[in-house]
Amino acid sequence: IEAMKRRVQEMEREAAKLKEMQAQVVQEMSSEMGEDKEEADARSVYVGNVDYGATPEEVQAHFQSCGTI
Repeated sequence: IEAMKRRVQEMEREAAKLKEMQAQVVQEMSSEMGEDKEEADARSVYVGNVDYGATPEEVQAHFQSCGTI
């Protein structure tokens, strides 16, 4: 019985470590994604009233004087 209790305690410790590691990975992933989103937002501009028939090449040609798109 004592051996079973020790084994259960060991398994509980392992489960706690796994949960901690998982939480750390989730936190790191969300912070990286947030940084990528902030970078993309800093380089983004909303353009409204664009004709649905416009091609990416036409939009790029229109805004060519603004720089690289």
